[in-house]
Amino acid sequence: MKAIESESAFFSIPLRVTIARPKLDDRYFVKVIGRGYPPPTNIFRWCTDRLRINPVRSIVAANGSSDASIVLLGVRFGESKERDKTIQRHHTDAKYYLNQGTSTKTKIFSPIIDYSVQDVWATLKYNVLPKSINHSVIGQLYKDAGSECPVFRETKGTPCGKGRFGCWTCTVVRQDASVKSMIHNGHDELQPLFTFRNWLSVVRDQPEFRCKVRRNGRTGLGPITLAGRKMILQQLKQAEKKSGLKLLEDDELVRIKALWLVDVSDPRYREN
Repeated sequence: MKAIESESAFFSIPLRVTIARPKLDDRYFVKVIGRGYPPPTNIFRWCTDRLRINPVRSIVAANGSSDASIVLLGVRFGESKERDKTIQRHHTDAKYYLNQGTSTKTKIFSPIIDYSVQDVWATLKYNVLPKSINHSVIGQLYKDAGSECPVFRETKGTPCGKGRFGCWTCTVVRQDASVKSMIHNGHDELQPLFTFRNWLSVVRDQPEFRCKVRRNGRTGLGPITLAGRKMILQQLKQAEKKSGLKLLEDDELVRIKALWLVDVSDPRYREN
């Protein structure tokens, strides 16, 4: 991001980089370890809005005006059948522009909507600019994830660009094939994260680690128990130590412990 910003400045392109981050109470571990939210599933997929959509909305709102805002996305036809249906559902008469499903003021600009996977990789490899995007590094990353992407390939070759990258904690998918392949290809620091993610996907469904009352007051599988949340925090700290990666921010830990105190005083969630 810093390299892109620097190159833009060199060519007098008025581009400013801002990293979108969820507000503190919406961050993944504050929700899971602090509030006891079960890690996301297809039925309870609370993460998309809080971790991705809302942070972008807040930046758009902070920099917008009464005129329509435009969000650029690298969305393409041919990524999947579901993606194609979504694109068709939000199409407009203006080429490259889509409607934004939740806002009448925001339009989606999709300049590579008709690109094939080969077009994307050819653009990265052969375009002189931007220099701040390194084709070799990105190509190696996808190769390590189990999907080498040559610009030209034989018809009977393996699918190009099949590697998918998302949240390392994602428990919506059954298996994280990309991370598993990256570990196999030498990214040893990811093994503790991979182990933690798999363990978390099992623990979330065990009744002994779930309260008997939901946040809405109804009886049923409720938040993760305080004992369960403390166990998750311990496992996360171990993964952090083994990997050498910063997985939990200091302000997140402070907020987590503050939320524990709230539940300790609530008879629905307080434990003996």
